[in-house]
Amino acid sequence: MALSPAMLLIILIASIPFVTLIFHLLLMGYFPQGQSQWRIQEWADWAIVGTTGVWLWSWGVARGILRTTCAGVIGACPGQTPPPPMDTHVIHAAILRATYPSLGSIVLSALIMAGIRAFILPARSPTLASTAHDWCGRGSRLFGKRDHVV
Repeated sequence: MALSPAMLLIILIASIPFVTLIFHLLLMGYFPQGQSQWRIQEWADWAIVGTTGVWLWSWGVARGILRTTCAGVIGACPGQTPPPPMDTHVIHAAILRATYPSLGSIVLSALIMAGIRAFILPARSPTLASTAHDWCGRGSRLFGKRDHVV
């Protein structure tokens, strides 16, 4: 069937508010007096990090639902012939299992994985972490030349 494309389309549409909020938070800032340098409010930096974390967590939940549904469909036919292509009973049963009794486990595992990835990403790529700090921190500039703040 078309479960994966439908689920991915739903989560893509659900991502629109997250992207809108992130861009709106990037506009929360000011120009210091006498400078043409845009500075993001300090609280907005952490709000962007939190919004991005929840956004990635929601993608992890969708991935977990798809994995659990796939496992349910495969597990329903061990050693048997597969059901006919138009028989959707097995797929519906797998979707119901993924969204009702297994949903708590899926949500918790996606939260744990998002937390682990949030801590591992800066450690795996120190240049990414320093670039993100420069971009979000004191040395960020959207307009004009970049100065090196130590």
